[in-house]
Amino acid sequence: MKKILRFLILILLVVLVVGCAKDRTEHNDDFPNDNLPVDNTPAPDGERANLSNLAPQENRKVIYKARISLISTNPSEAYENITDKLTDYDAYVESLEISTDIIKATLRVKTDNLTDFISHIQTQGETVSYVLNSEDITNTYITYQARLIALQTQHTRLLELYEEATDTKTRTEIVEQLLDVEAEMEQIELKLNQYDSLVEYSTINLTITKVDNLNAILPQTEAPSIADYTTTNNSATIIMSNKHDKIIEVKVTLLLDGKKVDEISKTIYQYDQGEFEFKDLKPGTTYRIEATAQANDERPSYKTYLTIITESRYISTVGKVFIGSLNAFVEVLKFLLLAIIAILPFGAAGTGIGFGIRAIYKKKKLKKQIKQIQNNTIIP
Repeated sequence: MKKILRFLILILLVVLVVGCAKDRTEHNDDFPNDNLPVDNTPAPDGERANLSNLAPQENRKVIYKARISLISTNPSEAYENITDKLTDYDAYVESLEISTDIIKATLRVKTDNLTDFISHIQTQGETVSYVLNSEDITNTYITYQARLIALQTQHTRLLELYEEATDTKTRTEIVEQLLDVEAEMEQIELKLNQYDSLVEYSTINLTITKVDNLNAILPQTEAPSIADYTTTNNSATIIMSNKHDKIIEVKVTLLLDGKKVDEISKTIYQYDQGEFEFKDLKPGTTYRIEATAQANDERPSYKTYLTIITESRYISTVGKVFIGSLNAFVEVLKFLLLAIIAILPFGAAGTGIGFGIRAIYKKKKLKKQIKQIQNNTIIP
């Protein structure tokens, strides 16, 4: 009886533990997805440009390059207003080209101040176009670092061999190897320094064109809104919204490492939505979405940005199999527990009957033994 009770207690504990784990998994599904869509519509002229949807930069090396084209009735004044604030934003002019009706300049600004500086630039004229590109060079940077460490180790070893060498020929060969290693080390160090500079200070290519009348310029379409998005391990679906009373042509571009992978254009009617589906994507990969809109007789809108990550194929498959196996295991344990509970009364009754039969058997055996003893003791 004690063994049966112990077995029942063990089964109950297992069911409770598995049930809690299952409940915890199901409970987590009730929380919102961390990858909720974020509408990163670029701001109108004079307001802050938004970089919040760019890929996380923590412990990563990302190079930002912006192209801004302004129109102004007085380009020289607009340019002076921009350069007067260079110190405030930790920026400087890298190159400058001035002609009668146009000013072209390449500006470098501390990456932490890029958003604010772009906003300041946009207040100095009418923005005709604005493009911001990012390039994640983390993997390349790490590769260069690893190569540099290997070369430094090789250089140290060659110096040791040079000291150990006793003949002129061997020393000459080692010196040649040292020169090759040092030349490659210098090239890599220059490349890493260049990367550090580009990461620390973003580049802005600015063009200011003179116009006689700003009102003659076509109005600019408002940027499209991202209503929602979903991803699988090989596809992404983006829902774009037209929240205005104009028919717009929306163009959604899919980028991977700064290179265009695919592009879809659709017409979206007033206060309607459009679905843009990208297929044949890589599992567990970070992609960048750029979307623009344009209505008739208007200039193209600013770009709306979004970063998405496709699901990992391995994790998705293993997760589904694990959850399925876990559910099946729980159901089997429940069935066994119910079966044990169902037969428990019969087991108890069987145990009582067994004890009764055993007692009767012992009693009869004892009487038989007493009778045999009495027979053996009778005197003839």
